[in-house]
Amino acid sequence: MTKKSKKAEKVPVKNSPGLFLYSEENYSKIFCFLKNRAKRKNRKYFYILHKK
Repeated sequence: MTKKSKKAEKVPVKNSPGLFLYSEENYSKIFCFLKNRAKRKNRKYFYILHKK
């Protein structure tokens, strides 16, 4: 998987039910990371990667 095969999507922090990640094991870890990062930088949006 290269960066070309990944698609970033802008998702509201408060409403992000559609997280598509590469494995369920990493789901909570990555989700928490993104949420905390968004909070820390005081952003209303963060980016998630989708499989094409």
